Amino acid sequence: MAWIDIPSLRVRRVRQRYTRHPSEGGLERYTYRDPLRGEYRLSVDADGLVVDYERFARRLGPDG
Repeated sequence: MAWIDIPSLRVRRVRQRYTRHPSEGGLERYTYRDPLRGEYRLSVDADGLVVDYERFARRLGPDG
């Protein structure tokens, strides 16, 4: 994958791995790993859109 640093716009190649886990609460669950940033857990909805990406992003509801 290509990682683009902000604000330098330097592009780095990053080897990454995703491990799929059993679904839970209607969400697909994965663990992401790369040698630079470590390990993160994430979940996606039925459309494959991220719901929660540990220490990175979380979808907010309509009320914020």
